[in-house]
Amino acid sequence: MVETDSLDGIWPKVSEIASGGLGANAGMMVGVLHDGERRVAGCGVLDAGRQPPDQHAILEIGSVTKVFTTLLLADMVLRGEVALNDPAQKFLPDAVHLPTWRGREITLLHLATHTSSLPRLPSNLWKTVKDQANPYANYQVSDMYEFLSDCKLKRPIGSREEYSNLGMGLLGHVLGLVAGKSYEELVRERILRPLGMTDTTIALSADQQARLAPGHTSDGKVTVNWDTPALPGCGALRSNVNDVLTFMAASMTPATRPLAEAVRFCQRLYPKTAAGWPSWKPYAFALILSGLSYWVQWKFGLVPGNTPFGLALFVPIFLAAWFGGLGPGLFCTGATVAGTYYLQHDHNFGWWVGLIFGGFFSLVVSRRAGLRARGAMLGWQYQRLNLFDRGPRVVWHNGGTGGYASFVGFTRETEAAVVVLANSEKSVDSVGVDILKVLNAER
Repeated sequence: MVETDSLDGIWPKVSEIASGGLGANAGMMVGVLHDGERRVAGCGVLDAGRQPPDQHAILEIGSVTKVFTTLLLADMVLRGEVALNDPAQKFLPDAVHLPTWRGREITLLHLATHTSSLPRLPSNLWKTVKDQANPYANYQVSDMYEFLSDCKLKRPIGSREEYSNLGMGLLGHVLGLVAGKSYEELVRERILRPLGMTDTTIALSADQQARLAPGHTSDGKVTVNWDTPALPGCGALRSNVNDVLTFMAASMTPATRPLAEAVRFCQRLYPKTAAGWPSWKPYAFALILSGLSYWVQWKFGLVPGNTPFGLALFVPIFLAAWFGGLGPGLFCTGATVAGTYYLQHDHNFGWWVGLIFGGFFSLVVSRRAGLRARGAMLGWQYQRLNLFDRGPRVVWHNGGTGGYASFVGFTRETEAAVVVLANSEKSVDSVGVDILKVLNAER
């Protein structure tokens, strides 16, 4: 690992974690804020010339862009230019008709908290793809308008958090329309200049282009950069580790920094705006999976104690929980275990053991990102640092494009923050989380 500065004590462990998360033929830049100190270092190589990582290297930050978009929203709300409860339809051309749910409209708050019920991606994106390595390049605003006008929602607006690149891209587009500027111009004026971030942009200068680290696929092959002309607010920004670390400092300890009120506004907890209603479809799917489990056990004479039996028992539970959530998962667990008990009673099957472990398994696999009763932040995700205790709360976001991965996170209670930027599509989430654990263990 090539260090730009030393961090006695914990830095060797940070270096070890970072080096273990490297993608093939690629490098990684790590930035840390800890005990009021700021440290940056790199590991691996950035290109085929074996160029070591440099703190000035430019990388795509992918969906970390989303927290810039929601900070823009917060700033515009505080300036009185928009309101969280404004319908997004209010700012779109008259020819565009956003979907509604029983008269309820999608608001800017819904877009910023991923509760709009819009899908992750527009289905008409794929017909515009000419290069699989750069999928958004030919998707235009007109295509987005066409999709939105024909879109049918599958659940009540505001009832469930469901990550949506489309929704956040639409939010960035709407904010640009309100300000009469491009998304990039708006970010530069409202965020980058106040914070002194000089190397964060979408369109690269000649100097920045020369410092752009080539992206790599998971198998180590160089790949093209992504272009997102219609949806820049969901993932178009490029930056370096120093700039992003500056953004994290402003996000973690906003009191003495520009945009402090907007930062705090983003990190409030916003509750659901509508109650969800139970759907019979996930439960019907769970029941079908349970029946399939019985049939497989009967058809192939499976008995407890072998791998095929275990798969027949737990795969349906996993699928029900993964696609339907906790309720259908537990329903499938109960139905599957009960049916299995009666089918296998001659083999002295301990059904209660299966019920306990099956229920726990359903609980674990259904822990997908979702809107909990306590609410959601604008753009940011958050959770406890450790699953089974009440440790510090991590406020975080990650990102990924076809050749880059990123993770940013901080624990405000301990004033520890980390930035991980890599020029490989291999996820660096575990690297960022593990470094935060090391930083918090020092407290």
